[in-house]
Amino acid sequence: MKKIFTLACAAIAAISFNANAADIWAMPGTYNGWSLENNLFEEVDGVLTQKIAEIKGDFKVVKYTDEVKNWDIAWGVAAAGDIVEANKDVALTFNGANANLPAGKVLKNVTVTIVPGADNALTIKFAPESIEDEQEAWYLVGEAPLEWNFNDNTIMTKAGDNVYTKTVDAATADKFTFKVDKNGAWSNCYILPEDVTAVELGKEYELVGPVDSQNNMHIAADWTNVTVTVTIDGEKVKMVCTAGEGAIEAIDADNTPAIYFNLMGQRVANPENGVFVRVQNGKATKVIL
Repeated sequence: MKKIFTLACAAIAAISFNANAADIWAMPGTYNGWSLENNLFEEVDGVLTQKIAEIKGDFKVVKYTDEVKNWDIAWGVAAAGDIVEANKDVALTFNGANANLPAGKVLKNVTVTIVPGADNALTIKFAPESIEDEQEAWYLVGEAPLEWNFNDNTIMTKAGDNVYTKTVDAATADKFTFKVDKNGAWSNCYILPEDVTAVELGKEYELVGPVDSQNNMHIAADWTNVTVTVTIDGEKVKMVCTAGEGAIEAIDADNTPAIYFNLMGQRVANPENGVFVRVQNGKATKVIL
């Protein structure tokens, strides 16, 4: 009898403990480094809400407790790439894909409200004070020395009109993978075509995107001091990797076609009468024509 009484007390204690484990609602996304600790909703007059100074890109809504903090209970959109418009009540999908705010826009001083419902229903509304055009930015995200995040360590430098560059100090072929990304949203990634297995120095590739893909780009051999240059040509995104001074060549290639760039990083089809950067056989050389 004593044993039964003890078990009953333990069960009651467990029920009480779980009842006191309050739900925590978070909105991780590109804008906050996908943090579960920041940007939490608060209940105000029976409504779950929060204020965000600036937001763009993709996000999810996640519910957890202090005792169990994970991503198991989350809401997104029905299909990858679906857009959540501002100033509208939008129904999110339980266990859905990353939700996306309008591309190329930044929402300022936003009041975000969520309304949970029965059967895992959830409605969200973004009410910004203003919506501004986003300044275009390109990122090179990947394994160390890069990182899988959109920040100052991964943003590319604008080298000219529609030209962006970033230098990778060192990367090994057996471990290093990466992506090119526009405006810091996982739905705006660019990767190699399916028939290309690895990136070689000195070769220009037309990337595939924008996509929300688990696939990454790989390199053909170890890199040291290599500059990745991305050129935006209308709807096309082109990439070439060049070895700078002191670099280790990633390939042993002979007689590969020469590619020329001006000093602004723009590709030149027929260079003449000037100073150019010639990329050939995995090497970048400044030449006068």
